[in-house]
Amino acid sequence: MEGNTSKVAIVRYLDAAEEPYKFTDRGLKAIRERLKELLDYLGWDSSRVMGKSVLLKPNLVRPQVEIVPAVTTDPRVVLALIDIFLDWGAKKVGVGENPGWGLPAIKAFHLARLDKWVPEYGGALEPFDEEDPLEIDNPKGVVFRHVLLPPAARRYDIIVNIPKLKTHMHTTVSLGIKNLYGFIVDSQRLESHRNDLHRKLVDFLHVLHPDITIIDGLWALEGQAPLYGITVPDMGVLIGSEDIVAVDAVGGFVMGIEPAEVTTTRLAHQEGFGAMDIDTLNIQGVPLSQVRRPFQRAVLSSVGAYPDINVVEGGACIGCQSSLRHSLDRLARDNRFNPRVDTVILGRNAPLDQIATLTSSTDGKIWCFGDCTEELYNKLQDSENIIWVPGCAPHIFDYYLAYLGKPRSMRGQ
Repeated sequence: MEGNTSKVAIVRYLDAAEEPYKFTDRGLKAIRERLKELLDYLGWDSSRVMGKSVLLKPNLVRPQVEIVPAVTTDPRVVLALIDIFLDWGAKKVGVGENPGWGLPAIKAFHLARLDKWVPEYGGALEPFDEEDPLEIDNPKGVVFRHVLLPPAARRYDIIVNIPKLKTHMHTTVSLGIKNLYGFIVDSQRLESHRNDLHRKLVDFLHVLHPDITIIDGLWALEGQAPLYGITVPDMGVLIGSEDIVAVDAVGGFVMGIEPAEVTTTRLAHQEGFGAMDIDTLNIQGVPLSQVRRPFQRAVLSSVGAYPDINVVEGGACIGCQSSLRHSLDRLARDNRFNPRVDTVILGRNAPLDQIATLTSSTDGKIWCFGDCTEELYNKLQDSENIIWVPGCAPHIFDYYLAYLGKPRSMRGQ
């Protein structure tokens, strides 16, 4: 398809004998060649990086190597890109990340085994949370107007964004735009993490815009992603573009999700950050028809999801819905539900009659989840079974930890 200047490259690599964390030199060399093919489609060669520093930004949100290896960016892609850029004469290649409140970057590198592999392949680790951030004014932002940015984001000449191909219960997909959240410091991560998260992510593009985005879909993740989804080990696709909107549009499309269904894609296109019309993009390499397949999507609401939990949603935003569902999915995965039946209330104006009906036949606890339930909690707190989980929105593991009687300080475990 020929059309505008937004070029998107697609290449395939399938090898059933190898896995993200169990690979050979032969397999890594094959991935290196596919990545060079993708970069060639996009006009990237040694002249782009010669004598420059290159920062790779993978997705290392919560590495689960033995359980769900497709949660994070495939280490083979990271190592192959380090090798390519150093071979092309880059003076330095760094790998940077801040995986999120509670999990130090250096621990994420260790869990993903990159603390060992990156130096071995000549790269440098850049834990974003170990440096004092730069203060950046963002006058073009709507909700994110003052940004604390890791110095590495300005120290390197070139930024290569390497998201995972996966669904996401809060943002529909987790691709190029969402992966930039790993540049945001912990103290600002829960700010505007409700319905306004989409706006916050696009605001951030005014502060930092990667030079190229390469979506790792060698092994993909569908269903209850970003953390508890189902691995798709035979996806075998790499998608790249200098246009972050176009690459997200194509990344979603290959999962069976139209670009207009993804708020960050629509909004970034509206703001002028790139193209989203699949029919007018200049697709190079493997045709879309050969890689598109319908992914199971993440379910956001927790209502009726698990028999051990009654969930009552009042006027709840997607921030609280997403945070609660993350915790419930983790309790289910870990088989940690108690035999009692608890009730969780979230959002404003939850119906008291319904709550009374749900709790009349059980001795379970009543949980008021999020700041919007504070007033309700104050009305009901005469009972010892009433517990409030504050936050706007609470962290994705706050309910999980409270349910198990553990402190918030264990968010990173």
